[in-house]
Amino acid sequence: MASKKLIISAFLLISMVLGLCLPVEAQSDTLYVESNGSRIIEVNVSTEFTIEIWIRDLSTQAKQMWFTIEYDPDSMEIVGGTTTPPSGWGASTSSTTPGEITYSASGEPFQGDRSWYSITFHCTAPGNTPINVRSAHYKDPGDGDNTLSVLKASVNQIAPLPVGGLVTPTNKLVMLTPYIALAGLIITVSTVYVIKKRKD
Repeated sequence: MASKKLIISAFLLISMVLGLCLPVEAQSDTLYVESNGSRIIEVNVSTEFTIEIWIRDLSTQAKQMWFTIEYDPDSMEIVGGTTTPPSGWGASTSSTTPGEITYSASGEPFQGDRSWYSITFHCTAPGNTPINVRSAHYKDPGDGDNTLSVLKASVNQIAPLPVGGLVTPTNKLVMLTPYIALAGLIITVSTVYVIKKRKD
């Protein structure tokens, strides 16, 4: 029974990893969360990494764009961000809830693949957490509301190894044992010597 559960768990884990690794077929109106072209991000604790929000394959022109980014505020914090909308567009961000940041932009009708926003995070704790986007929409020139499909990122935050290798708890008694044995030996030899001297 236990081995059956282990096989099922392993299968689910492999499916999740393959879902992030394998190329995704091009589909219209898709938002990607990625870093250096990858949606699987590996980062060491106490270091920084940058993600980009890409929107690709718009099915029509956009005149307004908005979405909300979700991340784990217990394992990462934002240290910087840059809005990169099309030329002539205005863009702004706001954050009222920990772990969320909302992006909105508007301008002349635009259609094309583009990175709209980049955020730099500082990794503060180990773990494996997603960076997701919800409420991703854009308006077309006819004021139609279009929903964006979202492909989130998975962040693997790696704890640094202790300097000098693995840390093990120190047992002070074990450290003192050789000295205790030596002291006992000295006392025994001294006692034998004194007794023998008195007999002589």
